[in-house]
Amino acid sequence: MDFRVDLSFVPLIVLVGALAIVSQELSESPDRALQAVQIQLAFLAIVCGLYRRKIADVCKVFQLNRTGQRQLNCGSHGAAEKSFTKALEIGKNHEFIKFSSWQTFNNLGLLNERRGHYSRAQQYYTDALRTGRPACLTVFLYLTLPLALLIGFVEEFMRYGHRHTREKSLAAVSITILFIIFGFIGPFPTSMALIFSTTFAVFKGLRARTINRINSLMTQLKIAELDVSLGQFDRAAQAFAQLLEAPAAGKTTFMQAIGLTQLGRIHLQKEEFPEALDQLEQAKAVHEQQLFSQISPCFEYGETLLTMGEVYGALGQIEQAKQQYDLALQVAQKIKSAELGSRVLFHLGQLEFLGDPHRALSLVENAIAKIRETGYPALLAKMLHFKGFVLIHLEQASKVQLALSELALFEAIDLLKALLDSALEDADKVALFELQTVTYNLLQQVLIWQGKTEAALVIAEQGRARAFLDLLYQRLYPNDALIWENQL
Repeated sequence: MDFRVDLSFVPLIVLVGALAIVSQELSESPDRALQAVQIQLAFLAIVCGLYRRKIADVCKVFQLNRTGQRQLNCGSHGAAEKSFTKALEIGKNHEFIKFSSWQTFNNLGLLNERRGHYSRAQQYYTDALRTGRPACLTVFLYLTLPLALLIGFVEEFMRYGHRHTREKSLAAVSITILFIIFGFIGPFPTSMALIFSTTFAVFKGLRARTINRINSLMTQLKIAELDVSLGQFDRAAQAFAQLLEAPAAGKTTFMQAIGLTQLGRIHLQKEEFPEALDQLEQAKAVHEQQLFSQISPCFEYGETLLTMGEVYGALGQIEQAKQQYDLALQVAQKIKSAELGSRVLFHLGQLEFLGDPHRALSLVENAIAKIRETGYPALLAKMLHFKGFVLIHLEQASKVQLALSELALFEAIDLLKALLDSALEDADKVALFELQTVTYNLLQQVLIWQGKTEAALVIAEQGRARAFLDLLYQRLYPNDALIWENQL
């Protein structure tokens, strides 16, 4: 734990100490309570005058993170990256703002995860772990003591305010309101929300050490989840097992449910279905034991239900799979998550394909419409490939359906090309090679069925070139064979 403290808080401690002494003396006499209130206001104004700039910087970082999160949820990756990068730049200029860098690094990790840059995302999450241990005492002093003074004033006023004339009481309230408007909020309206929420957390008993522990565990969970995406199943399973066996301090049942769900997903990837169901049933039970879980479910609960549906689908238990998907879809609708909703619809479409291709097409089209809102290019490409596949397998596929299939497959290839041409790590690209290969092959068939022979030959050449690159990667990186096999 990092207990380094910025010495600039010393004047604050002196002021607080003096205020405590004066307030104690004055509050002994109810007749002098209003004078105590005025002294509290004066000290509070001095404190906020000294630290206004730093509070403003904290609020700016907070505001940039919130703005970046909104941009990220809208699929504006470039704008979100600019917001998060600017927040990091501000944090570098002030030692005590480093506590906010944990959230910024996590946001950057999520951004790169959505782009398919899994290795880079892991690096950002690792940076979050390193900076997630702030100078806790400094943060506490900067963000909670000024508000504690204000709370002390309110308490004093509530105890003794009625003993004074109405005019004096109104004057005291007016001074407080003006102080809040001009002293705290300034140019950043979010400052009061930030400070109130921080103070509330402290008064609810969330100690800085516990908060750091929770932040650290959550980030470790994200890193382990990325290991699953990269095919590093053994390493991910080991990490999840260690997290589940970690000491209870700071570990919540919520984290336990996430770890169990991810272990279930690993067993699913390894086709160990009984073990997967066992882990997922435990995760589901943990989620459902949480207070208000049925009234206000969380994204992770929907993730658990979705994974259970995948396991039942792999076992051929269609009705049980549909039941879990329906529950997951209800969660997505309650929390208004386009990402979760699109994934559930996509899996439902795959499940319906053999029985009702037309319904499968409708479901995947709805999934595509939702996923476009969130900006997951790799997942969107996978959905477009499936749409093209369904279109050509409808009864008596018409020219229009073949043309629509061609459009969907070309869009999928363009998305995959953009991803592979971006600054992806080699391990990240491996996960996309198989999807690109099968998309090329399917597009080649669609073009031939439409009589577009020359275009089909061009696509065939591009597909063979990609296959050559795949083979070359295997030759150059034989140690990554396990990752390769798990991803293809």
